Amino acid sequence: MSGRFFAALVFGIASFGIVAGAYAEADPAEDPGVARIRDSFKVDGIALFDSHTMHAARMGVCAPSIFAGLKWCVSGTAEETKGDAAYVKTTGYNIESDGRIVYAISSRRSYPLKRDEFDGVIQAIGERYGAGAAIYAFKKPGEAGVEVNSLIAVWGGLRLVHLTEAEYAVVEGGGSLKRGHLVDHRFNLVASAKQRDPVYKIEGGAGFILHLMVTSPDRADVITRAVYAPAFLPPAAKPSAESSNPLVTDMVRRANPAPRDRTASDARRIEAERGFAAERLLREEAERKVAEERAARAEEKSAREEAERKAEAQRKAFEEEKKRLESEKKAAEERAKRVEEEFKVNEDRRRKEESERAARAEAERKAAEERVKRAERERMSSEQRRRAEEADRAARAEAERKAAEEKATRAEVERKALEERRRKEEAERKAAEEAARRADAQRAEAERKAAEERRGKEKAERKAAEERAKRAEGERKVAEDRRKAQDAERAARAEAERKAAEEKARRSDAERAAQEGRKDTDERASAERKAEAERLARERKARPESWYLLAADAAKAAGAIWSLSETQDRVAEERTLRTQTIFGGAEHDAAGRLAVEVTFECTIIAGERRLRAVARGFDRKSGTGVAFKTEGEGTFGVRTRVRLDDRPPQDGFLFRERQDDTASILEIPMTSADLGTKTPRGGIWLRHYAAAVEFNLVSGTVAATIAPYADNLRRVLEACAE
Repeated sequence: MSGRFFAALVFGIASFGIVAGAYAEADPAEDPGVARIRDSFKVDGIALFDSHTMHAARMGVCAPSIFAGLKWCVSGTAEETKGDAAYVKTTGYNIESDGRIVYAISSRRSYPLKRDEFDGVIQAIGERYGAGAAIYAFKKPGEAGVEVNSLIAVWGGLRLVHLTEAEYAVVEGGGSLKRGHLVDHRFNLVASAKQRDPVYKIEGGAGFILHLMVTSPDRADVITRAVYAPAFLPPAAKPSAESSNPLVTDMVRRANPAPRDRTASDARRIEAERGFAAERLLREEAERKVAEERAARAEEKSAREEAERKAEAQRKAFEEEKKRLESEKKAAEERAKRVEEEFKVNEDRRRKEESERAARAEAERKAAEERVKRAERERMSSEQRRRAEEADRAARAEAERKAAEEKATRAEVERKALEERRRKEEAERKAAEEAARRADAQRAEAERKAAEERRGKEKAERKAAEERAKRAEGERKVAEDRRKAQDAERAARAEAERKAAEEKARRSDAERAAQEGRKDTDERASAERKAEAERLARERKARPESWYLLAADAAKAAGAIWSLSETQDRVAEERTLRTQTIFGGAEHDAAGRLAVEVTFECTIIAGERRLRAVARGFDRKSGTGVAFKTEGEGTFGVRTRVRLDDRPPQDGFLFRERQDDTASILEIPMTSADLGTKTPRGGIWLRHYAAAVEFNLVSGTVAATIAPYADNLRRVLEACAE
């Protein structure tokens, strides 16, 4: 028994060495199995072993990965549509030191797909790939009645292996196993590990993983991965100091390496399967010995005949296991033979295709020569026609030149009128700034007197008032700097508008014909948006006066001062309203240096209205950006805590932009019913009088209360709700 155990141990260690060294001996992209996965599957247009330079233009900045020798690159979130449904897509990948991609992942959140369609999608992929998938299904009632319903399909040479209890403990604490990416049914490793739901390691060679997870009756999260698992194995251990000891070199000779041929990768795969079989045998042998020891302690007083019967049964079980391993070995050898035969057939087919391509190329060359001769004959006869056409084109060009000069003259007149309007706007702006400064001075004096009266009893409130005054001064300086930049921008835009007027005149004729075709579609979409905006306006009018009093109190209690700026491009018929404010962190968070700048921007182009809302973390002292906290590589959501009006707080997600210090907050008040409708986003925000949000940055947490009915913020939201 001990001899067989030692032989299995040696065989398993040797097989593991072959697998670990395979990646370093040859280029994995030349392996037929890897090449088939690379040619068959793409993740958002990215294939395994693509060069990073092929996709760098649409990716963000790459950073060192938690996996040794690799880097992690991720794109920003992008909102895409399928029909009338909108969803959010994000893509990322790992690259080796030579810039080749060994792991790619793309997630489509809230994609329009029903649960009944999952099986059909997997079956269709298997038919096109030419092989079925290994399926991992999971269904479990969740918290608050939310069910977890997920399906994972695996193609190629990958295996999903359950974590051990020790590994579950590492993942539950937010740690990493440092041996490759993990897969779970929630797309939330920490939550799955805490509930001991299935979490898998990725082992094997190259393959493709499709993860479908239900989020609503007609929506699902779709996550695709292309993985080359050997790239995440740790580097081979260095030889020990005792490897050169005479006791070792005299007793054991180093085996000669096996000759390499075209099927070397297949042989390595077969040896790897043998190694895994030996590991299973080793594991089962250890478990059997533990069972024997328990049985021996529990049945010390049993009869000798009973012990011999058990030993005989154990021997038979071992013999059956040995036979099973031998049958698996034979099956692996047969698979190797089939791979060799397929390679020969493909080689013959390739040679035949090359000969056919050569024949087609020769025929095409002769046809091209004939076309050149025919074109020469036609050129001689068309020379006279060409001269007449050139004279006609010269006359038309002269007429177009004169028309362009007239248009330029009109554009110059419009430019001078625009400059006159700009001077008037500048005078109005200065008057408004003077009134704002007087109001700020009066408000500061009133606050100072109130602070002196409460100094004895309300010392904490006096400190808060001083902090608000400092924040108002900083925001005023930011607004002043922004105004100067906008003045320079308007001067440059005036020159650009003059040039755009000339270009617009040339495009007007072509656009007129295109607009006629779009008119019916635009009128229908405009009617839908108008109806939804009117419905939201009726809802706001139907609210009681007490609700608006709550909204006014919430705006005062928030203590935020929203600045307002407005730009207008009359040539392009574009108008932009932007409002901003800054929320500071608590005093115990890095001395109050953490802050978040919140921006709402409404852009109106030819009647179309688009709302954008983002939050940016930064350090007050240095002005540098501070990244939002995520759960690690492969995840793009930022966890937050949100409370709308007087409802109970609930967990939520913010979607990070291309820069890691910026995240979108547009979706905070949205519900699942709003995703597929034309409801204006500004109207959705105006349903609420307060939204309390916790922004989790890598250096701390910043709490903010956004009051949609604060003066300048309400003006921007109502502009995008019309």
